[in-house]
Amino acid sequence: MYRKLYVDGCVDIVCNAVKVQSPLTLEQLCQIIQENLPGSCVPRDNLKEDARLVILDDSSFTIEYANTVPETKLLFSIAHELGHLILHFLEDDGNGKLKTKESVNIGEVEEYEANEFAAYLLMPDEQFISKCKEFSENGMISINKLAEYFHVSNRTATVRGMALGLW
Repeated sequence: MYRKLYVDGCVDIVCNAVKVQSPLTLEQLCQIIQENLPGSCVPRDNLKEDARLVILDDSSFTIEYANTVPETKLLFSIAHELGHLILHFLEDDGNGKLKTKESVNIGEVEEYEANEFAAYLLMPDEQFISKCKEFSENGMISINKLAEYFHVSNRTATVRGMALGLW
């Protein structure tokens, strides 16, 4: 079962702990990961996916990303992988240790949760709704302005609005 309130609560905890505020750029997100978590963001050539989480050991990780993908798409992909880390790879006992890739089953529900984590991190509900009102003219919301403001693709901003029931 998909846990929106739990996921959003996890994002709030992370944001409060490391003083994160939206909107974020790709550079800012990678800097937050490197300065506040035991991880790093590393560009890679010939990566098949936009980004992937690599668990190095029980206390460190890397998020590798394809250096040929537009930054607006990478921002969401890296936030998505961070969502997997926080939601699915942290041990349940609160010791901050990471589970191995082999011990975690990533299925459809986990993918939805990582998407919600990324969407809420980059485009928090209230801020997104407020910006929709700000970027509205004659009843039409400018997806271009929303996407530009939040540093995401037009598709990502559109899906976020749909998920929030705004259109």
